[in-house]
Order: sequence, then structure tokens, then C-alpha cells
Amino acid sequence: MDKYHTVIIGTGPAGYTAALKIAAAGKSVCLIDKGREELGGTCLNRGCIPTKFILESANLYKKIKGAKDFGLDAGLEKPNLENILEKANKNIALLKKGLLSLLQAKKVHLEFGRASFLSAKKILVKSKEKTKEIEAENFILATGSKPKGLSGFKTNNKTILNSDGLFKKLPEAKNLLIIGGGYIGCELAQFYNSLGYQVTIVDIAVSLLPGQDQDLVKILEREFLKKGIKILTAHKVTAADLEKFDLAIVAVGREPNLDNLNLANIGIELEKGFIKVDHHFKTSVSNIYALGDLINTPMLAHVAYQEAEVVADFILGKKTESIDYQLVPEVIFTEPQIASFGLKELQAEKENIAIEVTKNLFRTNAKAHILGQIAGFSKLVFGKKDKKLLGASIIGPEATELIHTLIALAKKKATKSEIETVIYAHPTLSEIFSSHI
Repeated sequence: MDKYHTVIIGTGPAGYTAALKIAAAGKSVCLIDKGREELGGTCLNRGCIPTKFILESANLYKKIKGAKDFGLDAGLEKPNLENILEKANKNIALLKKGLLSLLQAKKVHLEFGRASFLSAKKILVKSKEKTKEIEAENFILATGSKPKGLSGFKTNNKTILNSDGLFKKLPEAKNLLIIGGGYIGCELAQFYNSLGYQVTIVDIAVSLLPGQDQDLVKILEREFLKKGIKILTAHKVTAADLEKFDLAIVAVGREPNLDNLNLANIGIELEKGFIKVDHHFKTSVSNIYALGDLINTPMLAHVAYQEAEVVADFILGKKTESIDYQLVPEVIFTEPQIASFGLKELQAEKENIAIEVTKNLFRTNAKAHILGQIAGFSKLVFGKKDKKLLGASIIGPEATELIHTLIALAKKKATKSEIETVIYAHPTLSEIFSSHI
């Protein structure tokens, strides 16, 4: 029977980050996933990497179509979805090859098959080729998430898809219904609309992007409507709705992927569908840890990376620092882009937190005019008394990059005057934070 210091189930950002760090300390590590094709997890295979690539393709196509706005003449044929997907898959393969080389260099052992617990220190790994038992002193659960289903609507890979199913073959349908107005649904709407498809987003919530700053959401909805994206909120989807569209894409969120792990067999506690953990990400079983999308923290790859660092350090007996989730960036790659962190205006109002808010418009920013992207704003939230930065919301060009400047400043407890009096280069988008705007 194979024995290891640490066995990690799941090869996504959380899993491979923890594996590399623990292996680098000279410990024996086994990293497991259900198939070799899953190496890199949802992020690499179906999430962050391919979705952002296809969005970049669509946005580039749209920019070339609008070349006359920059004094240029450019012709472009209608994009071929198969070509876009082929290039996206080449990028995935290249990154996967690099990840595999890194794991091999650090002597991380890879096993492929479905893992289930036999006891707190032993698992069974089954594949088509073999079945084997593996023991370990420590286990880390990092199996990620899967798309949530929608009651009454079963995906069929033809007329009803979920977000994972898109990357097997991009649909050629002309009239699309996207069910779900969260970040996944909004990014998909952006992609297909940029390529000229008719897109409708429907959500049971009263607006898109629940939880984001409402002023920001209003701007996104306005810009979507200007692009021809139809928005149907406060609406429950029915079978009659589906008959009006060539294709429906279900994007109503994700949930922890706990399939086949047999957690009840060893007494691991759940809470609201997530694995219950302490501040060191330890489960109710002392030698088993869980992180990433399996626990009730933001379902974001960059959160999973950080949680993996903490878990690895704790297992190695090193000093650990707790994660400040208020400083986690939330980014959405629509056009205009969206980014936020920390305290939002509505949250402060609900919790009776005294704040001061500053808001600058991109239409007053020279670089935004140069780019031809003047929609949006930056909104900064400060403490009323101490004037320290507590949060921010940005909608506009390169918001997903700009937000990190503010997070770094918030981490250093910067005040309103300190942020506004930084000397920002001209003309840059960063001037949106300056007092002279």
C-alpha cells in the first residue's frame, strides 16, 4: 500500500498550490484527480482560462470592427467559433504541460481515479485500469465546484447547456437565453453579444449581479441594453420561455463538488452544503483539511491559492496568518469591466457604519476618452471618522487591473487624502483615483 505525508484530492488551483508547497519542504505528496484531462481543475479547463480567452477574442473582434473610430480601415470576416475554441484549447494544453512539468520537478506523485474515504487515514482510488488503497498522515480536500442545476430544466448538450458544457463545442445558435445574471451569465452575454448573437439574460433576482454596488449594476444594465442584450429580471424561467430560443445556457451559480468522497463514512460535518472548517481550514476530522470551493468562502481561484498557502504552512508547522476576505478582489470581465472589494455602500447602510463616499466618472478621464471607453466610475468607501479606505467598486476600462492598487492601499490602511494626493501619471486610467478629476 502506498503511504504519503499528504494526499490532496483535486488538481485545481487549491490542490496543486498546496502540493507544490508541501513537496518543496521535502514531504511526500500525492495529488489525485478523477482523470488526467482534469489536471488544473475547472479554472484551467472550463473556467478562468478559457472563458477569459474567448472574451478576449470577442472583444478583439469588436475592436477591429470599430477600427474606424480610431481613424483606421480594417476588414474582418465573421469569426469562426471552432477556431476560437481550438486556440483556447491550445492555451489550456500549453499551461497544463507547464503545470505537469512543475509537479514532476517537485516530485509530486500523480494518481488518476475516483477517490473515496475508507477511514480518516485511508482512501480508495478507482479507475478503469486499477483500484488501489492509499494511506496518508494528512488529507486536503480540494475537489472544487460544479454547476448548479435548475429545477425542471435538465441539460441535454443540445438545446440546454450549463457553463461547463460550452467548452466541448461552442454553440452556433443565433438566439440565446442565458439563465442567471451573476458574473458567469454576464460574461457569457458579453461574449456572444460581441460576436453578433441575440442574447437575453433572465434572472429571478430584481437586478443583475446581486451583491454588487447598485449604481454599478445600473451602469452595466444600461450598457448591455445599448449593445442589444435583453435583460429580464424578477422573472422565473418556464418551459414556455425556452421555446422562444434556439439555446438556453444555465448559469445559476456553482456548488461544492462532493461526489463519491464518502465523507459521511468518516464523520466530516457539512454546513449549508459546504464542508465545515476552522480558521486553519481543518474539518471536523483532525487530519483532514478542506479549502477552495468546498468551503463557504468566495468561489474564486485567487482565494483558493491563498487558502492553499495557509493550509500548507499549517501542515508544515509554520506560522500562518488568517486571510482577510475583505481584501479579496471580485472581478468581472464584461465590457465595461467590473471590480470591487471590501465594504459596499448598501452594506454600510444596513450595518449602520458611518462612511464617506467619493465617486469619480471615467468620462472626466483623458485616457478613457483615448480608449473610447468612457462609461463607468470609481466609487471609494472611507470610514467617516478616520477616513481610512474600507472598500471600492469600479466599473469601466481595465477595472480588473485598477482594483489592485486600491487593495494594496487599503491593506496599508491608507486614508482618503493619501490616496487622492498620490501623483498619478497623465494620461492614465489610474487618475480616476486622483482629487483633481
